Amino acid sequence: MTEVENIGVFGDSFAHRFDPRRRQRNVNPKHDPDFVDDFLKSFPTWMEFIRTDTTSVTTHALSGTDIIWSFTQFEKHHESYDKIIFILTSESRISVNFDFGKYWWNTSDISYPLSSTSIRTSKILQDKFRDDNSETGRELYQASLNLEKWHELCTLDGFLERECIAYNLVIERIKQLRPDVKFIRAFPKFPVFWTPPDGAPDYINGTVRYIRMGNSLQDIHKLENKILNYNPPKKHDDVRQCHLTTESHRVLAGQIKKWLKTDKRFLDINLLEFEGVNPDIKKYFISKHKTFDDWLKYNLR
Repeated sequence: MTEVENIGVFGDSFAHRFDPRRRQRNVNPKHDPDFVDDFLKSFPTWMEFIRTDTTSVTTHALSGTDIIWSFTQFEKHHESYDKIIFILTSESRISVNFDFGKYWWNTSDISYPLSSTSIRTSKILQDKFRDDNSETGRELYQASLNLEKWHELCTLDGFLERECIAYNLVIERIKQLRPDVKFIRAFPKFPVFWTPPDGAPDYINGTVRYIRMGNSLQDIHKLENKILNYNPPKKHDDVRQCHLTTESHRVLAGQIKKWLKTDKRFLDINLLEFEGVNPDIKKYFISKHKTFDDWLKYNLR
């Protein structure tokens, strides 16, 4: 019998599948395994495309989370896998261990930490919980206020440097625990504390230097946006799994398969290979249909 190679994936929303019904406030998000299975089959991602009869892929990623949260999952589970793919998110995020998903979507099958990426997103959280007088609502409102204060601290050079040092140390610790780890950049800018050998950094924010280290998953997403040429009226009208169309996921999977056979630590994304994708815009945007149910029928025909 052929031995199966197990790949574990860690990171943020670029490796996290979601049920679109949970994002629609007028839809009852009951847990329905049959629906989820059918939906995910209709929207395969790079993780499905790299699976084979001899390769399994399991993701421990979650949308919006910071590198500390992802590292915690990595520490718990990495020994179960033959290979590790770690999606490196932004250093500016913070995640608080709170079952946010259970509160917001009234589901008990996920544990979703409260995460924030900026002062703006912390204020959005405050708006969600400001008028909620339940004990949990008041707790979440106070937590969102504290998240805003944390982001304000990050505008100070010394504090920002501290956070970026911690970010880099987490990466080094991951490499110590798993020298074979493979990294994919979620975003193009990377915080460092030395002048790159090939010249000046992209920009300097106080004592922190940021450089561009090749193309990122966000670059693919931005290229897709240009190709689709559509701005949905609501953020959650965009149902691209892991932020990409299936067409781009297929291309990405091809590059990942080749990369996994090499000794390269970071995936070198070739954006030129994505320029020819031609996605069906009606598949990926709910607002291209009259109702959510119409969108479902279109995709689950």
